[in-house]
Amino acid sequence: MTTYFNIEECNKIINFSSELKQVVRDDSDRGISYTFWSIGNNYKYRWIFDRFDRYLEESQNVKVTSQIDVIHLFKYTSGNAFTRHSDIYYTGQAYNVGTNLTDDYKGGDFLLYNPDLTLEKSRGKLYSFYHTREHEVTMITSGVRWSLIGFYFYDNIDKTR
Repeated sequence: MTTYFNIEECNKIINFSSELKQVVRDDSDRGISYTFWSIGNNYKYRWIFDRFDRYLEESQNVKVTSQIDVIHLFKYTSGNAFTRHSDIYYTGQAYNVGTNLTDDYKGGDFLLYNPDLTLEKSRGKLYSFYHTREHEVTMITSGVRWSLIGFYFYDNIDKTR
């Protein structure tokens, strides 16, 4: 079962940005700056959602009972970062699933805390973690870091598997 994206698929996903509405977040005083696009779950993009679902089921031993509605495409350029935080914004949020779509940038390390871990810059390799786990993207010093993140809620999964 394929639980990664190959180089051609990574590039295809990056190119979707030209079709979607861009949002720029620049809160540099707090160490948060990036550009993102929301990819809606429809026939054109469903293969991405299917891949995320399969990976979450395999890595967390849950059953996805309904697909999420959106996956976010992030772009970090030189000077961009996202300081240490946890994704506790929404009630019922459970897991984050993501992947790097590029690996030819400097800086931009994805750090997870408690326990501390730096994810490898491996293009297309999926990862997941519980939403309350603190994490960050360090400042990009050169190149462009593209990543893809989906946020799963308890309404989307069955943990009794």
